[in-house]
Amino acid sequence: MSNPVRCAGFAALGAILFAASSSRAADGFEKVRCDRAVVPALVGARVSNSGPVAAIEARRKAIGLEHKGAEIVADGVDTIYWRICGRDFVVLHVRDVARDAIELPPHSRAAPAFSTTVCEVAGRKLEGVFLGVFASAPGGDAPMSPVRAAWRIDHARGFVPLTSGAACATDGIDPADASR
Repeated sequence: MSNPVRCAGFAALGAILFAASSSRAADGFEKVRCDRAVVPALVGARVSNSGPVAAIEARRKAIGLEHKGAEIVADGVDTIYWRICGRDFVVLHVRDVARDAIELPPHSRAAPAFSTTVCEVAGRKLEGVFLGVFASAPGGDAPMSPVRAAWRIDHARGFVPLTSGAACATDGIDPADASR
């Protein structure tokens, strides 16, 4: 036989626990699992100020979350670099929503990651904000270097891949890659 007071008590406890867990600010990693595709789990996530990065990393140890840096692209638009499940990702946030995400190809001192405002395809200069990975370490004082993969940041469309044969300015090499 069920006790109505006990049932009401369990219901109240459940409601309190649900409210407490729901009140924690979303950090955008709720759906990310290492055994699933990471990019679709990131895109569309609403992100609020969920505390210090160290606290977010601690909450998400299961996916090996590590903050690698961030850049402001425009007012209300930024890119945040994360290491997730042992791989590097860039998330484009537009007004606290993950508009798009990409997985960066492997990068190192021999083929560094970069962020710049100057790229070209077939000799035609492109304007915008770009990120990617060079095909090899830029040599000497070369102002431009061929890329393995690169994207233009479009606030509405997200990361737009550049066509093959692109080269980008060597002024924004990832400091972590430059020092490896």
